[in-house]
Amino acid sequence: MTAPVCPYLGLLDEPEAHLSYASFENRCYATIARESIPLSEQSVFCLGGNYRSCPRYMAVHGPPRAGETIETAPLVASPTYAPLAAVPTPAAGAKDWSLAVILGGILVAVFLCAGLIAGYFSLRALVSTALPPTPAAPVALAVTPTTTSPAAAVVPLVADTATPTAVPEEQRQGPQPTATEPPSPAAEIPTATSIPAITPATPTPRPTPTRRPPPTATRRPTATRQPTPVRTPTPGRVAISFSASKTSIVVGQCVTLRWNVSNARTVKFDDLGVAGVGSREECPEVNTTYTLTVVDLYNATTKKTLTIVVNKGTPTVTPTPTVTYTPWPTATPTTTRTATPTKTATPTATVTPTITPTFTPIPTPTPTPFVIQWAANPNQYQGAGPDVSIQFSNQSTVSDAMLLTLQNSQLPAGWTVDICVAERCGATNATPELQPGGSAAVIVRFGIPAGAPTGTQARTTLVAHSVADFDIALQIPIILQIP
Repeated sequence: MTAPVCPYLGLLDEPEAHLSYASFENRCYATIARESIPLSEQSVFCLGGNYRSCPRYMAVHGPPRAGETIETAPLVASPTYAPLAAVPTPAAGAKDWSLAVILGGILVAVFLCAGLIAGYFSLRALVSTALPPTPAAPVALAVTPTTTSPAAAVVPLVADTATPTAVPEEQRQGPQPTATEPPSPAAEIPTATSIPAITPATPTPRPTPTRRPPPTATRRPTATRQPTPVRTPTPGRVAISFSASKTSIVVGQCVTLRWNVSNARTVKFDDLGVAGVGSREECPEVNTTYTLTVVDLYNATTKKTLTIVVNKGTPTVTPTPTVTYTPWPTATPTTTRTATPTKTATPTATVTPTITPTFTPIPTPTPTPFVIQWAANPNQYQGAGPDVSIQFSNQSTVSDAMLLTLQNSQLPAGWTVDICVAERCGATNATPELQPGGSAAVIVRFGIPAGAPTGTQARTTLVAHSVADFDIALQIPIILQIP
């Protein structure tokens, strides 16, 4: 069953009709024509069947009585308004936005006024700063000399632009005579003194202030950081040592090859990659040359060779004894057929003696002794240089060579030193392979800068290692002094 609707509920443009749900289109025609009703009140009073307890309804009909049937007043377009004092306060929960609108308008007005005032003072400060000040008009004071009595006073004439100064009454009238002493008629009237016109000094107009130009910001130059140079380490020179335990052997013997290489990129022994330090045992049957190929850090290739001489010795033969055997004789029995049997004679065997062979020993060849020995002339040097010549001689029983290096060098600044063999110079070098009794010249060459002072000394030691036996080495100390 639908709840009864308030008879005073109508639409804004049509009082006789209303919406069956709470809407802002519904209006109340009980007290004030077309009064807006909060949605909460519409749900409770107007559409919820409780319109008899609605404050607006009771303003017209009064509070309901027990068992009283209230007749609905006819709707009119403009009903009689009740006094405002009789309108009750809206129910709790209704929203009244009038106070909020009033406060919002006041705040907007305050902000507008503050903005106008701030804009006025800002414009005034801008105008006073941009325009030069107007100097005030000078005040001219003119004083006219007149003949006056003692009671007279000099009144200055002021320009129209100046404000006149009020003169006290006592000064205008002068000293007043007392009642007991009347003025003497014979008193001498003083002569008026001519006062020159006083012209005030003309004020010097202030110079028009010139606005200082704004400072020009000078940007600090950006410091460019220089990249730190990367130092590339200079690789050292290659050092090669290639030797054999023997350079001359007999067929069937073996030899050990050793090598020691530093500052190298690759090392190959007979085209086989090997480590920088190593050894290998070889048993050649014929004369064989072994090659050590070294590629240094500068991609330069250096080859060292060693030739192993294989001597053909007479092989040792074990003699085989020859034995001649004589067969035993065969006995032929003779049988005589007689009536009486005759004993058969026992044959006598002939024994041939055994022949013992005689062995002749074959002499075993004696191998040549293996001796490594070198000599250096001179074995030390001290002089002016710059070239120091040293003669190396091979006193070994086999062919050999010497590997040359410099050690413990003490050179002044700007000096250099190299080892030269057959016009080939470097920090390390080697003599050619020399047969027994052969010799080779080695030059230790110093590089002396121009203008070197007298008495300057340079020291170094030339170390020569045998290729056939690396443990054998010669050390030649060298001292160079500029005379």
